[in-house]
Amino acid sequence: MELSKLTDELEVQLQKEREENVRNVIDELQKLLGVNLYEAAKTSNPIEAFNVNCFFLLDKFEEILYQALEVSNIPVSIFWREVLVSFILTVTRNRSNAEFLKELLIKRGIISNYQEENGEIRIVSKIGTIHFRKLDGQLDEATNNFISNNADIRSACHESAMFLLERNSGYIAVTAFAHKNLDGKYLHSFILDGEYVIDLTSNLSMNKEDYYKLYGIEEIRKVTYQEYLKDSEESQLLDESGTMYSILRNAMYFYFSEKKQSR
Repeated sequence: MELSKLTDELEVQLQKEREENVRNVIDELQKLLGVNLYEAAKTSNPIEAFNVNCFFLLDKFEEILYQALEVSNIPVSIFWREVLVSFILTVTRNRSNAEFLKELLIKRGIISNYQEENGEIRIVSKIGTIHFRKLDGQLDEATNNFISNNADIRSACHESAMFLLERNSGYIAVTAFAHKNLDGKYLHSFILDGEYVIDLTSNLSMNKEDYYKLYGIEEIRKVTYQEYLKDSEESQLLDESGTMYSILRNAMYFYFSEKKQSR
């Protein structure tokens, strides 16, 4: 088993599927609007083009946007889920456009109530009530240093999960298929602390049920640190590149072994 090659091929396949999901919607939008959305976003990538335009479309062309989603067989609830994730990340990452997005989502009825109290944020939305907290001010010095020393913490989910797992015997690391780009899958890792998720990449602590609902989590593998150590040696031998993130390597070893056995 060439674990690194198999994982790379899987990630390329998932990326293509996500791009195809979004490309279909953009094609419909361009027909309905008579506008080149790629030119408007100054990109040839369909995911980037949709991300740049989607909130403008929701604001100015809501009915046409929903029509394009319907023609492309994307349930509008998927779109609501993903714009809520985008909004939550603007809040937890302290982005300047958070207030604008909040007002837009309230105007369009996707959010019906937003409250902050004692550090907890509560959103009543089209897909249910969501509770979360920023991790700001709750992390120890070592974790803050890890974040500061990481060039792009937002994309370092596997490293972050491993960093936290090694430091707390009560934590469980989860590697899963999560969903974005109009219900496309991608590989993602995070920490479970009892019934709460800790996601350093998002500066986020959230109830597990809410997190799994928002990201459409499909678990591949979850391990304590001791369980990770048990699998680690064998999975490391199968990483022909020697470059895979250790928590991802363990999960992919489990995933591809299960697929092989089920054939």
